[in-house]
Amino acid sequence: MLRRAVVHAAPGDVRIVNVSSLATELSPGLDWNDLQMLENHVAPIAYCNVKIANQMFTSALSRRLRDDV
Repeated sequence: MLRRAVVHAAPGDVRIVNVSSLATELSPGLDWNDLQMLENHVAPIAYCNVKIANQMFTSALSRRLRDDV
């Protein structure tokens, strides 16, 4: 859907916006063996980790769509 929108739009008219926060600075890092924090759930840390995951997703999406712009 986004790729089709880019074809018919002026350069820069189609954007993907994600909101993050400085909470990424407070995360101890992702535990790749327990991403859902089922073993040791701590709500504030989970929030910080979600913000890191959001930034990682945005970066990966940007790389994948770079040539479509």
